[in-house]
Amino acid sequence: MRLGGADVIFSPGNQRLLQIDDPAALKALSSLKDGTDIRQFQPELSPWLVQWSRAGLICADPAEEPFERESRVDLGANTFVIQGGPDNLLNACLAPYHLAENASSGSLTTRVTVRGHGAITAIGTAGQPAHLTFAENAVCDLRNHILGLILARIQGPALHCAALRSATGTVLLVGEPGAGKSTLTLALMQQGWSVAGDDVTLISGNGEASGVPLPLTIKQPAWSLIETWMPETADLPAQERADGATLKYLPIPPDKTANGAAKVQAIIKLARNPDLTVAQPNLTHWDKIAAMTDLFAEGHHPSGVADADMVAAMIALVEGAQCRTLSYAEAEEAATLLAETYG
Repeated sequence: MRLGGADVIFSPGNQRLLQIDDPAALKALSSLKDGTDIRQFQPELSPWLVQWSRAGLICADPAEEPFERESRVDLGANTFVIQGGPDNLLNACLAPYHLAENASSGSLTTRVTVRGHGAITAIGTAGQPAHLTFAENAVCDLRNHILGLILARIQGPALHCAALRSATGTVLLVGEPGAGKSTLTLALMQQGWSVAGDDVTLISGNGEASGVPLPLTIKQPAWSLIETWMPETADLPAQERADGATLKYLPIPPDKTANGAAKVQAIIKLARNPDLTVAQPNLTHWDKIAAMTDLFAEGHHPSGVADADMVAAMIALVEGAQCRTLSYAEAEEAATLLAETYG
């Protein structure tokens, strides 16, 4: 289609118009059809292919190509067999995970394909169309793909928060992006706490919580601080997300992984302020209705809407836990306070 003298195409995936100002790209798009081999296109068209894939206009089918190898990633109730190639791409994508020889008892096994073609990588569930991404985004996109598969299968609500376990119970850390959930998670690991997950927490019908033990995300501003606690993180490769953020992934050590569901002792809202004038961090009351409202804003349900069962699970979670706001400047001091209060 043409609009205002420009070539445009409507993307049903994100419900918007895409302008195509490259004649070669327009010609390539018009030639695409089922069975087209994307390897025939010149490398300079790679950005267009990725953009069209993200917009839902095209997808890939890597099933026709032989797999160089496969490896198993065990994430508790979910096991993923990652297959594809080339080998250096798989090594990079699998580096943030602990590989397993066998699936956990009762876990659901899914095959995921990762296939690199120069600057482009195709990632998808085996037997289904794959999406395209840039090779430098492949590690982050594989993690997101795995998380999407997990969230699509859950029966109850999922919350965007960290879940940690001390000797006395489970504590959830919630907060806006940049509030310091992952950094505080690592600081609490230094206090002897175990980690169920630093990104997504699943809530059962009775309000108990279990984590998704994906690799811990370390954002670039926290690298130097975390390296003082864990020098080995200096050697972790930097990864680039599709939104341009640079981060590192740290596998949760097996002896620090908290498995299974457990009652939640406390829900902590993080209020990090590097300029805080109070010398020590402090915990203050967080109204349960306000907590419920904030948790719903962070919640996810497979159906896309909250139902009566989700509301009941969330009420059981909040009603059975202490709700507190943690104001702090330094993660180490905040972790010490939490360990003294809930450890």
